[in-house]
Amino acid sequence: MAMDMEKLNRLAKGMARSKNVMDTAKEIRDDYMTTLEGLEGEARTVAMQPIHERSAVKLLNIAKEYGGIYNKAGQFAASLRGPIPKIYTDTLAELTDKAPFKPFEEIDKRFHQEFQKSAKELFAEFDETPLAAASLAQVHKAKLEDGRTVAVKVQYPGLAEQIEADLEVIATLLKMNSDQLPFDMMWLLNDFRGYLQKECNFKGEAANAAKVAEQFTYHNRVYVPQPVEDFCCETVLTLEFAEGCNRVNDLGFLAKHKIDPMQVADVVNEVSSTMVLVNGFIHGDPHAGNVYVRPHPDKELGGAQVVVLDHGLYHDLNDETRKSLCELWQACVLGNIKEKNRLCEKFAGPMAHFFPLLLSQWFVQDITISEGADLAAGRYYQNVDLQEIAKFLGGMEHQKSILGMLHSTGYTRFLLQDLGYPEYARLEATSKAALAGLDPGVLQALRGSKEPEALARLQKYEGEVTAALTALHRRNLWYGFLYLLWTRKVHILLVVLPLLLLIGAYFWASRAAPGRHGPSAPPEAPGATPPAPATPPAS
Repeated sequence: MAMDMEKLNRLAKGMARSKNVMDTAKEIRDDYMTTLEGLEGEARTVAMQPIHERSAVKLLNIAKEYGGIYNKAGQFAASLRGPIPKIYTDTLAELTDKAPFKPFEEIDKRFHQEFQKSAKELFAEFDETPLAAASLAQVHKAKLEDGRTVAVKVQYPGLAEQIEADLEVIATLLKMNSDQLPFDMMWLLNDFRGYLQKECNFKGEAANAAKVAEQFTYHNRVYVPQPVEDFCCETVLTLEFAEGCNRVNDLGFLAKHKIDPMQVADVVNEVSSTMVLVNGFIHGDPHAGNVYVRPHPDKELGGAQVVVLDHGLYHDLNDETRKSLCELWQACVLGNIKEKNRLCEKFAGPMAHFFPLLLSQWFVQDITISEGADLAAGRYYQNVDLQEIAKFLGGMEHQKSILGMLHSTGYTRFLLQDLGYPEYARLEATSKAALAGLDPGVLQALRGSKEPEALARLQKYEGEVTAALTALHRRNLWYGFLYLLWTRKVHILLVVLPLLLLIGAYFWASRAAPGRHGPSAPPEAPGATPPAPATPPAS
């Protein structure tokens, strides 16, 4: 009976959190509607900025107060670029590693529960102030008796129970409104529950970290801190400490340490594309709070080393799916439209026409200009309705790994954008990973093997990719010019351009005229006919 009352109490708190979140969302919506009513053009744009600012702060405060799934949602929003205003992403970025932390006395209960000792007894030294705090846990610096420095990740007490209560409330709301939803969303919620359960099991995270480290032993610019097994359990994870790290997209840190952002981006992109197309074992949350960089510990090697953290959630691709993705990348890059359409139909069904754009904005070979304009303007595509989108999402129930892949690579693309990595370079490098995922010999060639036939295949493919990307870039420049005709900025430019041309013609004529800004006219030849008087301008 006591347990039932405890569960009911958790559910009641979950319902209160849910209600407050919905009330805040309504408050934000009403703020936009009331403040912007009757405003247009520049006045509307100016009035919108302070609403963005106060709304972002409200969402940040909600996530910080409630933690758990609300912090997770805020982390995801912070990783987005473009779909939401920048003030939201900048404000919510605090949630990736600077979320509110629990006091040491509360965290120490975990150690008594799991190890029957205080953290102060378990470690030679333990810093009570955490280095970072996120949605599920906070990280403390400590030292073992043998002198090694370690990072200790401690799950928040009561977190699993809170998450389950919040998910139960959401499930109830979905069931109550199931007849109004375009498709059964319970599988998405159940999937999310499964992901969170994996992330809350730190033994699984330790196993993932060991597996990924082994997969990247060939790469001296990738470091995955390894677990110290005697100090790990389901709610406490102790890892090697990576000294001198900072967020991978901190350009100030890179400049201070004279690290080339392009080298960092090369490594980040290689790690992501190798996980997807070669290993089929994909990091679930590679946002800026989980991908760090530091000056390489090997001073002779120099440059950067990328440190990959938080291995709680991984997506597995079966071999058939992984190889199909490799083939799709090749078809998109090399312009094999028939093969691309076949594979997109397999992955996306009714949304197949637009699926390549989820891989790269360059893959617009058979997207019409008006469809591109609708995409940029945030409108639904002209030949896709909401039912088709619902059908696509509903069909993803049997291809969950594809959603996980898109989620992960989306995070990586945002990081690469922050680093200023050209899309051409990303496509070129990812295309090599696609070939390596299909050809083990080429994979070894990329990793230093000198096998002649594999090297020849790689060289031939690189030539084909270079030629195809060059042609694709030219097509996209033309497409981009045509697309710009649909944008307001170019409409303005088209109005101003004739005026600019007239002004330019005026100054050009002025330079050519004698006695003005240009050189003097040569003396007239004897007997020459004087020039005709200038025609007066039309009124």
